Amino acid sequence: MFRPTLRPILDWFGRFDVDKARLRSNGPYLWPINFLRRRLGLEPNPFNNAGLILSNLRDFEDVGYLANLFEADLAQDATSSPLAQPPDWPELDLTRVRVGPGNSLPGYVNRVTPPPIRLVTFHNVFFAHRGDRFCIFKEGCVDVRATALPSRSFLDDVGRNSAQAVPRLIYCGNQHSPDNPAHFLADHLSTAIVLLNAGFAASEIFLPSTRAPVNKTLQTAINSDLRIVSNDRLYHARELCLPTSMISQTFLHHPFHAADPMVLSTFSKACVTAAQGAVGLGPWIYLARRKAQRRRLENEIDLIERLEARGFAVIDMEDLTGPEQLAAIIAADVVVAPHGGALANLVAARKGTSVIELFHPNKGTLAFAVIAARLGLCYASIVGQAGEEDRWRIDIDEVIRFVESTCKNTRSG
Repeated sequence: MFRPTLRPILDWFGRFDVDKARLRSNGPYLWPINFLRRRLGLEPNPFNNAGLILSNLRDFEDVGYLANLFEADLAQDATSSPLAQPPDWPELDLTRVRVGPGNSLPGYVNRVTPPPIRLVTFHNVFFAHRGDRFCIFKEGCVDVRATALPSRSFLDDVGRNSAQAVPRLIYCGNQHSPDNPAHFLADHLSTAIVLLNAGFAASEIFLPSTRAPVNKTLQTAINSDLRIVSNDRLYHARELCLPTSMISQTFLHHPFHAADPMVLSTFSKACVTAAQGAVGLGPWIYLARRKAQRRRLENEIDLIERLEARGFAVIDMEDLTGPEQLAAIIAADVVVAPHGGALANLVAARKGTSVIELFHPNKGTLAFAVIAARLGLCYASIVGQAGEEDRWRIDIDEVIRFVESTCKNTRSG
């Protein structure tokens, strides 16, 4: 069985003058870098660069030990040849796509072509993940790409050699939450599909843990051998590989993989398979956001009443199983929804389905507009008005005018 060399690790670990009884503290297994930046009174860093704060943490009792760590490029420019070339951006009907000043996808708006996907490879490193953060570690060093720093428990596991040994771990997570279907499907699982298509074994491809039912459903339907990195578990990888699209500081790729015709074809086939046996909820549906904590639509209840009066089924996606979510989209002729993770299910939509997306004026991307364009959906968007904090309102009369016009043109109308 593969085992890392212990002597350098133990020699390094012994340099810490710490009480062993405190190693198993109640703190997190990983410290998010931006959380620690806030404690230091610093602004969030979009690139989560560990080196900006390590030396500043010495005076904090619970994380002072982090000042003894240092930062380096553990991959040492070990970047592969291109694995996949990005497709062109699909054409959008700009007469139907209206967004506010904060709603944009820089890559699309500026017609930027992302670089091809490559793999950055690390050798004999420790790795742990939780949600939207991860840490790469070796002999007292945190990799520059890490988005979190190790806890005492993490370091204790390193010193005790309790890591799970993995010959090759290709990680498809990034700085977006895997519990959000929009990011898991458009970023994480889409990358896994690209890697499968490039010839990598499913048993070497690891996705972050996710709680969203549709994420789990589609991951299994696409390839049941794809693996999961468990939260708060230490891995030791002979080879750890990160796709460059997952660690890009520009994020110009998002949601680029999901705009790939090959990726969307794979999703479409998996959706049909996964939804078998589940029943749709009607030809006209509204995907509600009333249970969401962010970007609350203040007049959503009034909007729901108006839509229900016109025959719309109102769906809270979080109350459905993965197959039920997919079946609801497959059966729909018209989908109305505020911008949010529920619209990731559009990968299951049939060609010609009409989609009306409602936008907060300053939050959101054209992710679903791009997917709709690739799938041949009839897409339109409406922008609301900003309220306090991240709340907002929509012009309900305008939505109803769009809905009535759209429903007249569907076969159900």
